[in-house]
Amino acid sequence: MLNLASEATFDGDEAETTPGRPSQRKGVELSASYKPLPWLRLDSNFAATHVRYANGDPGTSDTEPGHPGSYIPNSPDLISTASATVEDLGPWLGALKFRYFGRRPLIEDDSVTSKPTTLVDLRIGYKFSEQAKLWLDIFNPFDNTGAHLIDYFYPSQLANETKPVYDISFKPVEPASVRLTFSMTF
Repeated sequence: MLNLASEATFDGDEAETTPGRPSQRKGVELSASYKPLPWLRLDSNFAATHVRYANGDPGTSDTEPGHPGSYIPNSPDLISTASATVEDLGPWLGALKFRYFGRRPLIEDDSVTSKPTTLVDLRIGYKFSEQAKLWLDIFNPFDNTGAHLIDYFYPSQLANETKPVYDISFKPVEPASVRLTFSMTF
């Protein structure tokens, strides 16, 4: 349990984080690591959280007038990660990583929410020596471009619009990409 005197919230108009209402977080976090083989490590993390403003309903939303509520924008109810890492398998190394972020309320009454986000990354590498390594990272190999890294719900107005429109603004997940890295330490 975590009680905060002031929840830090993002203000889209000012593009900054500002202090907000008091909040309370209740939840559980679990972490596990297991090494079934000398060269294979399995790791996982899981967090389920109930997050709300602690001082009840102020009658209006910080985001849009007329939307009262106690939900905290962009507070996921579920986060999970899992990875399988290959290390010390002769000269080979590698990893498969999975990340999941559950739905997030975007305004205080929970009537507008983000979709869950699932991401996978892959790494394969070769160790020439303790000083020289080469590896290939494949980010988002399933090209999950419909997912968002972050979502915000606030008004914006384009040049051809006569008044501000409330809508979801977001940072999309990067498309599938590859990075080749050669590392040499001295």
